[in-house]
Amino acid sequence: MTIADKVRQHIPKVEPESIKQWARDVCELLASEGIETTPKYVENVYFRSRETLEFESEGKPPYNVVDNHYVWKAEKGNIRISIEQADQLFWQYSKYGLNFSSTEIRTSHNLQPWQWNTIKFRLSLYKDSHIFSPYTWENTPESEREQLVQDKINTKFDNVNDALSRQHRKELEKRYKQEVQKGAKSKFFAQELKAELLDVLPRVKAVKLSKAPDPIQGKDIVAAIADLHIGAEVKGLRITRDFDNEILRGYLSKVAQYVNAQNAQRVTLVKLGDIIESLTGLMHPNTWKSMQGGMYGAKVVIAAYEILMEFIGQINNLERICGVGGNHDRIGKKEIEANGEIAELIFYMLKQSLPDIEVVYDHSIVVKELYGINYLFCHDDKAFTQKNKVGELLFHYGDKNLFNMVVGGHLHSRITQLDGVRSRKINIPSLFTGNRYSEDLGYSSTAGFCIFESIDGLPKVTDYTF
Repeated sequence: MTIADKVRQHIPKVEPESIKQWARDVCELLASEGIETTPKYVENVYFRSRETLEFESEGKPPYNVVDNHYVWKAEKGNIRISIEQADQLFWQYSKYGLNFSSTEIRTSHNLQPWQWNTIKFRLSLYKDSHIFSPYTWENTPESEREQLVQDKINTKFDNVNDALSRQHRKELEKRYKQEVQKGAKSKFFAQELKAELLDVLPRVKAVKLSKAPDPIQGKDIVAAIADLHIGAEVKGLRITRDFDNEILRGYLSKVAQYVNAQNAQRVTLVKLGDIIESLTGLMHPNTWKSMQGGMYGAKVVIAAYEILMEFIGQINNLERICGVGGNHDRIGKKEIEANGEIAELIFYMLKQSLPDIEVVYDHSIVVKELYGINYLFCHDDKAFTQKNKVGELLFHYGDKNLFNMVVGGHLHSRITQLDGVRSRKINIPSLFTGNRYSEDLGYSSTAGFCIFESIDGLPKVTDYTF
């Protein structure tokens, strides 16, 4: 019996008051039987099953065709898909066509899981399906069908570039798995993927920054944000707030508003690592469970660049941007690549787009004297930046003539690890509020960021909570 069959055994005859709560309860019941699944998967099974019961029991047709579109009402929303796009889905997904995977289909057509599932079910789209959708095939005269199929098949073999690209990717994935299985420390995968990302990323353009007309003379601030986790999606947990790219955009807009309210003459923006949630979903256990649909590979890098540029464009009087890499910014597992090369790539793009300001990046620590204070910026996932190494950290990177402020992220919480006469080490809040993994461990926090200001060479720290 499959997991889906197990879930169906618990589907009530009457729709529950809260489907999300019901899905969580089912997950707990299945977990007691040694079956691991997620509430999102349980919800998808529920909606597919309810949809099946609805039109089978009531004798309804699975879809209608209106204005050259397939239309129907699914449990989670209305579907309206053009016949042309449906034909494309059949051609791409069928094993007689391009034989794309479900992931490739959902990514290229920007479909949510529930949308893809209901399309497959209503149109009877499977790997053994025809290469044309039902309406097209039924309304093509028999005398023309053979030529229609022949023309389509010819395009499969004529398009050599697509075939070569797909074959290259498959071979790359195969070699990657072989290298990991052998325990090799080869860097070829990281190098290949970086090259591929640079090919598909948007052309960066110089951006004109915003200037406040009458700033307060001599007022300089450092605005630090940590752990954006672009591409993450968290929904329906008991304590942890929902999170996705749009919610993050709202947080960043608030950051810009609070920063601009300072009316500072000069602003330094600091990003303390974990810009993205994951490139592949495989760097940490269960990371894939918290990833937004399609937010992996080149797409998440492009989204991160666009979100950051949108945010940067809202900030007045920006003088520089500093940044470090985080453990989520790696291309692969730590054993393959430990330097946060995705963050490095994003900062490279920012530097090309922002020629009029200073852009400083280091994968582990940025040390910078700013407005009379010596700052040590880190993600705090590296061994040499953690609490038991603070003295050694300050010995190597501190400035005995200035107040030394060590600012880290990573812990998703507000923590003061050291508070001395000439030095302090703090972890600032993150904009990412957590996921099921952190909630199950008993960790929860509110989103926020910090603004730092120098008052006679000593820090004034303002914590903003969202």
